[in-house]
This record gives sequence, C-alpha cells and structure tokens, in this order.
Amino acid sequence: MIDHGMKPPSMRIAEIWRYPVKSMAGERLDAARISFDGMPGDRLVQVHDASGRIVTSRTRHLLLGLRGTLGADGEPLVNGLPWRSSGAAEMVRNAAGAGVRLVRDPGPGRFDVLPLLVGSASTAAVCGPTSSSPVWRASPSATGPGGGSKRAGRSSACGSSGSAA
Repeated sequence: MIDHGMKPPSMRIAEIWRYPVKSMAGERLDAARISFDGMPGDRLVQVHDASGRIVTSRTRHLLLGLRGTLGADGEPLVNGLPWRSSGAAEMVRNAAGAGVRLVRDPGPGRFDVLPLLVGSASTAAVCGPTSSSPVWRASPSATGPGGGSKRAGRSSACGSSGSAA
C-alpha cells in the first residue's frame, strides 16, 4: 500500500445506549462489553401481543414513553419497577393496548436485524427530526459525534429495517 501522507479516518464513540426492554427508551452507559451477540442486558424483554408476536414502538408509539433499565441484579426494570411486576404490566398495557404482555427472551430473535447498530453524525444529520415526525429518540447502541436518532415508524434508509429498538 502506498502512503500518500493521508491519515486514516478516525471515529470517536460519543454515546453508548442499551435497551433492556425492546421499543422502550433505554439507558445511556459509560462503557459496555460488546460481543458477537451484542451487549449483555440489551433487549432481554419484549412486548408481545395475544398471538405471541413482538409489538414495537413502530406501531405502539406510547411505548417510547416508558424507560427500560437494568437493576442491580441484572433484571430489566420498567420505569424503575421489576418487569414482572403488576405495575410494569399495567404501564405496558396502557401504552400498547389490552392483551399485551412482557416476555423475557434473550435469544437472537430479539433483534430486528443485527445485535448492534452504529450511527454517525452524518446519519443523524440526514435522519434527524422533521416537523412531520414528533417522536424521536436515540436508537443506536453506539453513536458517533453528534449522536444518532430515529423516528418511531420511519420506513426508509434511516429506519425500520433494522434501527428500531
């Protein structure tokens, strides 16, 4: 390889996010271990409808108003309550409708496409909020300078084929 005096491009990780409950707001981390199947504790619990299908914020936008975090014991919490509690179940039903339930499934099916999504400042600039899209949140598990964002339900190069939490 010929060196033309050009520096290789560099990347700085500006934020790392984990989403213990799929399609809910997540938690920002200072550091994370990344492996072939993503981050430990990411998307461990999902919202399922009565037929057993995963319900996401693409169609149930109010889920974005709930926050999933990991407790000290490594178990997911919904707005600070244990995910198996009746209080968490009630909040999820209020956000996503009757007949939904929280299900723990740490298998590979918990990801839409891949277990890790990396976004850049350029992507954030292209896919940033618009006046027609009021619901935005940080989506990537790791974002470059300027962060990354997505709109719930967006169906384009910026969205739903793999970036929805």
